[in-house]
Amino acid sequence: MQNKKKLEIHKFLNKGYLVIKILNKHEHLKLKEDVIKRINNKIKKIDFFSVKNINLYHTLIKEDSIHKKLISSNRYVELDKKIKSKISKNKIINTVLKKYWGHNKFIIKWIGSSLKKNQIKDNFCGFRISRPIKTKKQDTAGAHCDIHVGGRISSDMKIMITAWIPLEGFSKKYTLQLYEKSHHKLHPLNNIKKRKNTVSRIFNKSYLKRFKSKRLNLKPGEAILIHPNLIHGGGENLGNNSRLSVEIRVYNTKNIIKYPVSLKG
Repeated sequence: MQNKKKLEIHKFLNKGYLVIKILNKHEHLKLKEDVIKRINNKIKKIDFFSVKNINLYHTLIKEDSIHKKLISSNRYVELDKKIKSKISKNKIINTVLKKYWGHNKFIIKWIGSSLKKNQIKDNFCGFRISRPIKTKKQDTAGAHCDIHVGGRISSDMKIMITAWIPLEGFSKKYTLQLYEKSHHKLHPLNNIKKRKNTVSRIFNKSYLKRFKSKRLNLKPGEAILIHPNLIHGGGENLGNNSRLSVEIRVYNTKNIIKYPVSLKG
């Protein structure tokens, strides 16, 4: 077991990501149900979507105005206490954090498209819906890394880690695009697209050509643990169904004091 943990830590530090089992079948279903309930509340149609038809989202929601409302800045859901506890006690997450941060003290936070106070919530996670690219809809975030403030400083790279969890869509046609080992580079700011009121750092296509990308096959309950400086995202939905996923971000409680008061909780 100890050798397995060392190998997993090495994979994370070397490749910039790690696939881990994070939820059991019941917990995975509960999180999926909670996200779907949130979606139904946002469109003000109780029981419109369910675990049985959320994969047909692109056929049931055809108006772009409704879709934009769903993916607006408040696309978040509160984590169930049992799921939060399961994440907090996950042995692999805690082992990786101890090696990477030097400790495993963290808090789960959702941060929206800006650093405004109402865009930050404790123990919440964000969700995304991605329609098949064949519908000629582009719903994916551009390739980016998750460092929020001044990401070129090495200490910033220890502020947080993301767990990306697919709830619908698990094969390579659906999963997140990863630019393996890109976290070893200090990405020059002139390779980032200029965008207002956002914490994401979207990279130019010309810069992305320097790295090899890949997509993984996952199973329900599995997550991709992502280094904050790893370039990822921009993976179009190549499948026939809609993709549903969440991002759970854990923040370093000993490093977060360097950041704006609104981040401290």
